[in-house]
Amino acid sequence: MSRRILVLLAAWTGVLGGCVEAPRPLGEQCDRTTDCDTPLVCRLGRCRRECGNVRDCPVDAVCVPTNEGSGACLLPEETRCALASDCPDPLVCRGGRCGNECVEDRDCASGAVCAEVEGGSVCVDPAESACRLSSDCGREQACIDGRCLSPCRADRDCREGARCEGGACVAIERPDAGPRDAGVDARVVVETCEMPADCWAPNVASFGCDASACVIDACADGFGDCNETYADGCETDLRDDVAHCGACGRTCGLGGSCESGSCDGLADLSLSGSQTCAVRGNGRILCGGEIDAALGSGERRDELTPDVVLVATVDDAVEVEAGFGVTCARHATEAVSCWGEGGSFGALGDGSWSTRFTPRAVIDGAGSPLRATALDLTQYHACAVRPDGQAVCWGWGTDGQIGDGMLASRNVATEVAGITDAIDVSTGSNFSCAIHGAGEVSCWGDNLNGYLGDGVMDHGPTCDDFAADDCSPTPVAVVGIDDAVQIDSGGDHTCVVHAGGGVSCWGSAGLDLGQGPLTDPLYVPAAVAGIDDAVQVACHRRDTCVRRASGAVTCFGSNADGMLAVGNDADVETPTDMMTVTDATDVSLGDDEACVLSAAGGMLCAGSNDTEEMNLGPTRVGEEWTTLLEVGGFQ
Repeated sequence: MSRRILVLLAAWTGVLGGCVEAPRPLGEQCDRTTDCDTPLVCRLGRCRRECGNVRDCPVDAVCVPTNEGSGACLLPEETRCALASDCPDPLVCRGGRCGNECVEDRDCASGAVCAEVEGGSVCVDPAESACRLSSDCGREQACIDGRCLSPCRADRDCREGARCEGGACVAIERPDAGPRDAGVDARVVVETCEMPADCWAPNVASFGCDASACVIDACADGFGDCNETYADGCETDLRDDVAHCGACGRTCGLGGSCESGSCDGLADLSLSGSQTCAVRGNGRILCGGEIDAALGSGERRDELTPDVVLVATVDDAVEVEAGFGVTCARHATEAVSCWGEGGSFGALGDGSWSTRFTPRAVIDGAGSPLRATALDLTQYHACAVRPDGQAVCWGWGTDGQIGDGMLASRNVATEVAGITDAIDVSTGSNFSCAIHGAGEVSCWGDNLNGYLGDGVMDHGPTCDDFAADDCSPTPVAVVGIDDAVQIDSGGDHTCVVHAGGGVSCWGSAGLDLGQGPLTDPLYVPAAVAGIDDAVQVACHRRDTCVRRASGAVTCFGSNADGMLAVGNDADVETPTDMMTVTDATDVSLGDDEACVLSAAGGMLCAGSNDTEEMNLGPTRVGEEWTTLLEVGGFQ
């Protein structure tokens, strides 16, 4: 049989049996992606190149957003026209668009017919009908580019997150699926109009029509038009976008998360002489300040900058404590980790005498990871409470502040002698204290200026730092306290909150004891007048602040650089409220600054953001302020 006869038979077989349409090339009309030659996709009724931005398109082409989950490159012939000469050969201008001229159906591509339009005849889809909404079409069809069509043949005809079932795109169910995943709208964006009802774009609740152009009047609940571009509708999901959380431009900040339109916020903070750190609600830790290693980012900085950084590897913190060049965190698992300049003091508690730029687990004498329910850190030593109530300490110990009966430093968590029922701990410069389960308080370490609060001037051994200093390397009972619920120590003093809301302090003579000007130390606790609703006390060097049940914060002390936020930098001799804060949820003091967390969100601070420390990040570096200001970088 001749080759010509074979060809004719094959042709007639195709006619009688139905020809299989070949995939369509770039620019051909299409209904679905499966109509197009791979890797082309069907977008806006034509086979096109898919794109993420203009760099994915040929020179002079434009990448436009579509409703199918990705952009598409416009075709050169899709330029609007007024004259045939506006279009590339062999296209003609019909209805203001360049198209394929025709006389009969056979002049058109497979699947298209020749139809008369304004100005002449061009190739169109035979299924084209007058629809604006999918509700204009049959149950199994959708309105696609003005035509009632079956939305899909295969999964790749659907946008990301949907699959093709029975000719319709349906959302792929996910465990967290919500109302926004209930279905996939197959419509394409409509930008020109005679009335608002002509318009459509994703996630738009209502439209306007301005000079024949569609505009967005209102977005669907939970969405926003944050890029102010009509073509992609209300493109931003305000429920989980950390850059636009709940509203366009409302950022959740470094390491933040957004859930149901609300940022996670800050849950805990701690200041020291060298760094400021805060715990986000999602467990991440932010730090800023002077000593690079204490920031825990894992990177060495060549020079001091005001940048706030994320602590590496930590995403489950519930508490952070900042010391001088050392930082520690307590995790949701009750594990404890530390980082910074442990040096010869062993303040990292990881069994080494080294500096660490990233967190390392604190271990006990047996090499097991420490678990703790409370934690405190000041300068070069730290203490914690194990779940069984045993108090442990590690770090600098030459004044007996470790509490194991020795005048020696420890690089692992070491049990404090006789404290097996602790509920809270605090650390001063060279001493430590703990609250017992019944409310009593014990302290140990250096007793210079009555740090131990037991009224005793001579405990026997002398501390090796200063030959004349008295110290106790084992705990002694603080006088007259039997109802303490929270404790904190500064460099030279300690204060407790009583069960009834009162506050008592003892230690080195100064305004930080709440008694006005003193000439002698307080060797036993004294009540601070006028405070009966305290829920937290915070101490540091020369100052003390008390957070009250009302959300107000009352402070007293030296007020260096205006850190107590009373409107000036003069000494605060009697308890005085910080200005403007009425909803504080936490308070912490540094050398020259004080910060509070606000229930409304964010960190508010007063004092000095010294250029040599930059503890408060990028907010007004080198300035002093005497009222609370929101601190950038820690939002």
